[in-house]
Amino acid sequence: MSDNDLFTAWINLSKYYERIFKSLDHILQEQFQLGTKEFYLMYYLEQTEKKR
Repeated sequence: MSDNDLFTAWINLSKYYERIFKSLDHILQEQFQLGTKEFYLMYYLEQTEKKR
């Protein structure tokens, strides 16, 4: 695989990630009035509580 192929693959992966992230953020906003940052924080806090 050439450097150009790797770069193209990386760009495509980044585009897919961005679309998925935006879709997830939209769904979280719509259903829970939370953004992904708030959701991750709540998830992290919940996981921390389980370890206590």
